Amino acid sequence: MTAACVIVSAIALDWIIGEPRRFHPLVLFGSIAERSERIGESGAFQRISPFNRGLICWFLLVMPPTFGVWLLISSLPAPWQWVLEGLILYFTIGWKSMQEHAMEVHRHLIKSDMDEARRSVRKIVSRETEGLGEQGMAKGAVEAVLENGSDCVLSPIFWYLLLAAPGAFMFRLANTLDAMWGNRSER
Repeated sequence: MTAACVIVSAIALDWIIGEPRRFHPLVLFGSIAERSERIGESGAFQRISPFNRGLICWFLLVMPPTFGVWLLISSLPAPWQWVLEGLILYFTIGWKSMQEHAMEVHRHLIKSDMDEARRSVRKIVSRETEGLGEQGMAKGAVEAVLENGSDCVLSPIFWYLLLAAPGAFMFRLANTLDAMWGNRSER
C-alpha cells in the first residue's frame, strides 16, 4: 500500500509541477559527469579498457549519491521516509516534460512551421534534424516519447518497486550517464 501511495504521489507531483526549472538533481549530476569526463581524458585513464573505464565511472559517480540517498532515507522516521521517497521518485520521473516537448513538435507541424518543428525535435532526439521532412520529424518525436517513456516513467517505477527510492535514483543516474556517454562517437 505504501509503495502505491509513493508512486501515485510522485506521478501526481510530476503532473502538477512538471520538471523543476531551477534545480534538478539530474542536471547537477550531468554537470558533474561532464567535468569528470574531462578529467578522465588523461593519458593514464585512457590506457584502461572502455568497459573498465565505464565501470569505474559508474562506481565513482552513481554509487556515492545512491548510497547517500539510502542513508538519508534510513535516518528518517517512517512517515518522513515516505515523503522523501515520493520526492526522490518525482525527480526521477519526466512524464510531463516529455509530453510538453512532443506537443511542441506537434504544434509546429500543425502550423507547417518546419524550422521551429526541427528546433523542437532537436531537443528530444540525438540525431541530425536538418534533412528531416514532416514525417521524419513526427517519427522522431514519437520514437523519443516511446524511448523516454521507458527511461522516464516505467523504469524508475520498476526500480522503485525493486530497490525503493535509492534504486530509482540509481537507475536515473546511470541512465543520465548513458544519455551522455552511451552513444558511439569519435569522442
